[in-house]
Amino acid sequence: MTVITPSSFRPGRGLRAAVCVMGPPLVEVNWLEQVNALDTPKPQALVGNTFPLPLIRRPVLIEPLPLPRLRESLAGAEVHSFWGHTNTLQAASTAIGLDLTPAAARPALRLTKELLPELDGVAFSECWVVSPDYRPGFRPGPGDAVALAEITGWQVLRMRWPEEREVSQ
Repeated sequence: MTVITPSSFRPGRGLRAAVCVMGPPLVEVNWLEQVNALDTPKPQALVGNTFPLPLIRRPVLIEPLPLPRLRESLAGAEVHSFWGHTNTLQAASTAIGLDLTPAAARPALRLTKELLPELDGVAFSECWVVSPDYRPGFRPGPGDAVALAEITGWQVLRMRWPEEREVSQ
């Protein structure tokens, strides 16, 4: 028979419990951390190589940020990609440190009734747009894979759709 009993409570560490089988604890579990992990949904992030301007139907803030800031933002997030240029997909995935392959071929963004971008049934108030900076004079041919040597850096834009009350102030 397995018995689960609280063994101690330590402020800031949650309720701790031990699994006992007629003897000393075999496994110690921090139940509060386990419950919090179940209750806290992963943050959702939207990433693409461009954003269609016709889908901007309400005020949007756009700011350039460094690549490390994007990496920080995506850490631990569930990333939804609408990457459309297969020729830069591998290079961008390598630069960011995440696989940016979209869940479906040629994913299309749409707008919610609140005029926010939506992909995979998820609405977003923030979108990251990442595009390569090429060496001077280089322009890839349609569909040609781009070698990392052709890319000198990355342009990262964070697009954010503020709440309506933020815009009116």
